[in-house]
Amino acid sequence: MILSLSVEILQEIGVMLFKLADQKSLRSVCRVLGLAINPLFFSTVVLDIHSRRLDESLSYLEALANGKTGWSQYAQSLKITRLSPGGGFMKKEDFPQLQSAHRRMEQSLRSALESLKNVRIVTRSLFLNDLHLWIMRSDLHGLERLSGLSKLKLFTTNTDGHDGPLFISFQPVVKMISQSPNLSSLDLMVGFMDISDIWKMLNAQKIHLKDLTTHSVTIELIQYLASYSGLERLTLPDAGSNIGVEERDTLADLFFQRALPRHAETLVAFSLPDAYEGHWSFGLHNVDVISRLRKLRILETSVTMADIMENSDSGTKNAVVLLLELVANRRALQNVAILPATAERNRGATCGQPWMHHSTTVAKRMRAIVHEFRTEIPSQTLLRVWYNWYKLKPTSDSDSEQTLWSYQEFAHTDRKWERLKRLTQPFDV
Repeated sequence: MILSLSVEILQEIGVMLFKLADQKSLRSVCRVLGLAINPLFFSTVVLDIHSRRLDESLSYLEALANGKTGWSQYAQSLKITRLSPGGGFMKKEDFPQLQSAHRRMEQSLRSALESLKNVRIVTRSLFLNDLHLWIMRSDLHGLERLSGLSKLKLFTTNTDGHDGPLFISFQPVVKMISQSPNLSSLDLMVGFMDISDIWKMLNAQKIHLKDLTTHSVTIELIQYLASYSGLERLTLPDAGSNIGVEERDTLADLFFQRALPRHAETLVAFSLPDAYEGHWSFGLHNVDVISRLRKLRILETSVTMADIMENSDSGTKNAVVLLLELVANRRALQNVAILPATAERNRGATCGQPWMHHSTTVAKRMRAIVHEFRTEIPSQTLLRVWYNWYKLKPTSDSDSEQTLWSYQEFAHTDRKWERLKRLTQPFDV
């Protein structure tokens, strides 16, 4: 009965089987099912080379290098989890084995990546859409062989137990991106390494991203973002946290004056959780440009203590009130998060208590402002103040004939927020 179904229906059945083991079992039933399920089963290449499964993972890499596996034919996604044969756990007497493993990896890695590239070009419609890289102190050799990417996620970590530079060069990544004119999504979580060459290349090649996440905020990035329009999602965590206050604020001013306005008509998600207080935080200096993001659905930003304290200038509205008024006039907004920016004096603190005390103090003041806020404009926007969630409800605490709305706290369905809130309670006094 099942064999009479079309290939498309058989593949839909395969999609419902999330576990590879289930897809493997279905493939083994008969040749017809195997052929139908193969594109799903072989859709993702995972390279995870480490000491605990060393021979198995190297054999898999060598099989890919031969270009005769189903992955070489069908792979649409590549995930490199680890390229660390030693893994930081091998004993001194295992060094000869480790050296041999490194040689095997180096001999096969380029060919393995090249086999994926060639198959994609031959089959035309099968593109390597997603490239996830988790780099652990390994040279990025071979990556320049890849091209035609639409998404690239690059993370860095250094957990193999050795000191020294994380990896040798970003140039293979630069070349790989330059060979991907249709790249639309770039996620570079590489700490504060100098990746200015990537921004320069994107600018020169006129590769216009729609989705960008990066720690590395430099003048080159701002020049790139100011060179085109059309960005839809932008996340800049800890923007400029690795540089001095004056330089960081200058970059922030340039960003809000030259770069962000270019994408005012297209941005739907903008996340700017600043690590330190300054011009990257929300306030009078950037409320006008942020208010022009008319399609914005998701906004995450931070505020400084000086902008929200009760003894602030009575002639100006504090940053939280400004943001709540912006929310009231932007019906498209679905989720807004207000976070406490870290005080500059806590930079380099050897424990988390100064940061936590500052953050809880700011968060407590933000919650008080939110509780006091009233508006005549109803909204469906969900508001997060650090770890507390709020939504507007009609209030009866006014003599006005006009219905007023106030923010009421609610328990979010994602329980992680309750857990995080409990962790901060000892400091919230």
